[in-house]
Amino acid sequence: MRKPARKRSEPARVDIMPPGARADVLSAWRSIPESLAGVVRGLDDSQLDLRNPRNNLTVREQTHHLVEAHVVASSIVIAGLGMPGSTYDWSWMMPFGPWMDRLPYRSMPIQPSLEALCALNAWVAAVVGRVDDGLSREVQLRDSPDAELRRVTVAEVLRQEVDHTEEHVAEIRATLEADEEPVKVAVVLRRALRRGLDQLERETRRRRR
Repeated sequence: MRKPARKRSEPARVDIMPPGARADVLSAWRSIPESLAGVVRGLDDSQLDLRNPRNNLTVREQTHHLVEAHVVASSIVIAGLGMPGSTYDWSWMMPFGPWMDRLPYRSMPIQPSLEALCALNAWVAAVVGRVDDGLSREVQLRDSPDAELRRVTVAEVLRQEVDHTEEHVAEIRATLEADEEPVKVAVVLRRALRRGLDQLERETRRRRR
C-alpha cells in the first residue's frame, strides 16, 4: 500500500563539502566490503564459529552483524538524502542477547551476506556521489526510546560505519590469532626439542670417538 503524498517545503541546501573531503569519505565507505571479506575469506566452519571472549560473538555472528549494520546505516543515509532533517528512529536495533537468538546468524553461511554488503555499499556510494551536497545533508537520529534526538550528517553516518567495521574486523583478527597461538607455541616447542635432541646426538657421537 502506498503512503499518501504530502506537501512539504524543501529545506535549504547546506554547504557542499570540498571535492577532496568528499572523495575521502566515499573512498573509506567503499573500502568496507573488502575490509571484512579480507579477514574472513577462506575460513572454514570451525574458524567461523570461534567466539571472541570480549563481545561473546563468533566470527560468523560478527560478519552478519556488520552486514545488518550496513543495511541500517544505508537506510539512514537515504533518509538524510531524500528527506533532509527528518527523524530516523532506530531504537529498535539491539543486536545482542534476544536479537541474536531470533536471527539465524549462528549457523547461516556468510557468503550471501558478503554479496549483499558489496551490492548495497556500491549502490549507496553511487547515490551519494551524484548528490552535490549529499554528504552535508542531515538526519536526526533517535538511538534509544528515551534518548534526545541526535543530528548527524550523511558523511558522519558513513564514517561511523567505517569505524564500526574496523572495530569488528580487529576483533575478528584477534579471535583468529588467539586460536592460532597454541599451534604456534607447539611448533616452537617441537623445534626446540628437535634442536635439543640433535645436540644430544652430536655430543654422544663425539664422546664415542
